[in-house]
Amino acid sequence: MLKIKQLNYLKLLNFLAISIVFYFVIQNILSFFNQIQYRHLHVDERLVVINPILNVYFQVDIYDRFSEITPVFLKNLLVIISEMILGGTLDYGRIYNNLYIVAAGPLSIFNFEVVVIFGRLIQFVIFLYSLIYISKYFLRESSRSLFILLAFGLPGAYFIVQNPKPDSLAILFLMIGLRYAFLNENYRKSFIFVGLSIGTKIITLIPGALLGLYLIFPLKKIKTLKKVIELIFMTFLGVLAAQPALLIPLPRIYNRVFSAISGSSAYDQEKFFLINFENYQAWIERLSLEHQVPALVFTLLFALSLILLVKNFYINSDEWESYFLFSSLIMIAFITLNVERTWNYYLFLPFLFLLIYLFRLNNFKNLNIFFGAIVLMISIGGLILHNDKAVNSYFEIDQTKNLSFDKAIGYLDNKYAEIEYEYKKVYWDPDYYFPGKNIDYFSNFLVVENWEEEKMLTPLDDKVDFIVSTKIFTADKTVKVSQFGELYIYEK
Repeated sequence: MLKIKQLNYLKLLNFLAISIVFYFVIQNILSFFNQIQYRHLHVDERLVVINPILNVYFQVDIYDRFSEITPVFLKNLLVIISEMILGGTLDYGRIYNNLYIVAAGPLSIFNFEVVVIFGRLIQFVIFLYSLIYISKYFLRESSRSLFILLAFGLPGAYFIVQNPKPDSLAILFLMIGLRYAFLNENYRKSFIFVGLSIGTKIITLIPGALLGLYLIFPLKKIKTLKKVIELIFMTFLGVLAAQPALLIPLPRIYNRVFSAISGSSAYDQEKFFLINFENYQAWIERLSLEHQVPALVFTLLFALSLILLVKNFYINSDEWESYFLFSSLIMIAFITLNVERTWNYYLFLPFLFLLIYLFRLNNFKNLNIFFGAIVLMISIGGLILHNDKAVNSYFEIDQTKNLSFDKAIGYLDNKYAEIEYEYKKVYWDPDYYFPGKNIDYFSNFLVVENWEEEKMLTPLDDKVDFIVSTKIFTADKTVKVSQFGELYIYEK
């Protein structure tokens, strides 16, 4: 009788979990239809997803790499190859951008808005499939639905779903690698996928390195130096597949790639790789605010995780459970003590590892019950936050900005259609709605974000034909100033 009641309880719990997951799927998909015009896109979505697609399918040589190349066919081919290998800014993890180019790009010949929506769906599918993959290969069947639901409430889950971030793809590669290591003991394939993960998102270097250490020491699966070197080589192959620019033996390419990694990690921090408890405090306050739980709860969770880790090592429990717990704690410590900007999606992977550890437990007694209760509390707060972000993703369009935008871009479009300008390039205010080539204008010029505002009007001398800004710059008689609503256009 007790087993029958328990079985019915699990069925009811799974049905409830699946129903709520389905609700979140629908709400997120509905949110993808909001703000689909190019001018209204978030800067990340524009730079990571849409611009690479436009550069490939419309052969936009935005950085004038091949301006002197003829014939046109060869130039266009080089533009496509350079975009797939280097990208516009040599940002880390090119495989993520290329995924959108291949999967969503072909739709650009039909309708631009469809590309935006489909790109968002791709991001969500990767996120959801990653959770399904984890639950299928690492968890018991009876707990899979609840795991997927609670993962939607982890720190940063809503941000990864709603924004083009490579975290989901990196997690999927990492979990495929872990599956080959844990279940198949195919370490070559395992570390190729670990390399793909590291090449997609650098933070996975931590669980990837810890996987190698686990296989060498506690598990003693790797026993020779030759095997270690082989698996390092396999990892490097995966990194190269994810970041093909590293195949080009030019120092400036390597410098640019590694500076992109450094820039995105340190983000103008004066110091890095130093223990800073002020950073930790800022992280805890941010998490507490978003998940609506006392800040002490997160500190208790981390302390309890450490106690459980020591206990697991002491009693020689399941090594893979310890791996997930240990990797999570190392990542949490590294991020919260080093990183100043409290962007919660940085913590999604370590909290996901905590959740995997929780669902792999075979008994819930004493400390495990307390640990599970804290994770559940945090995740419920995250589900409420995720729902709010999905339901309220729409923002009202500023009609004044729209009108100013249309008039300004119309003026530039007409100017370039009438006159042969020297640079065929326009600096545009990065804080304003942004125009897309072959979407908002059709003349032969490029609009780029003006990250050199401190130089004011000097780029007109040697870089651009026009500067469009909401700022009022002091101009001499050689500069013509035209105003269109909130925007000022400066030209020689």
